[in-house]
Amino acid sequence: MVNPPHDAAARRENAAYVAIGRHLHRCGASVPAIVGHDQAAGWVLMEDMGRRSLYDLVRLGGERVQALYLEVLERLVYMQVEGARGFDLKWCCQTPFYDLGVMKVYEADYFCRAFLEGYLAW
Repeated sequence: MVNPPHDAAARRENAAYVAIGRHLHRCGASVPAIVGHDQAAGWVLMEDMGRRSLYDLVRLGGERVQALYLEVLERLVYMQVEGARGFDLKWCCQTPFYDLGVMKVYEADYFCRAFLEGYLAW
């Protein structure tokens, strides 16, 4: 991953990405292992999780789609429960609390901008 730290916010985001990514991997969550990083350059070297995405598999259709989504939900719940154990709020880059405002601005709105508008042009 490359995210050049052009400002303090990008530096905080990169540090959070590495700290939280390593924590979640240690907890056994289905996230790529972070092999190394260069904070000054904004580089993160991580494990390759393969060429196929969930989106690719869902597009194939078939009976497996429902099972895939169930597995994803199970893994998300695992990550939320196990990831909360030992989580340090100082790792967060936007706010120390995950609340409705963070969910709206940094996740739901981002999803709409990046995926629905940007990727799907919807």
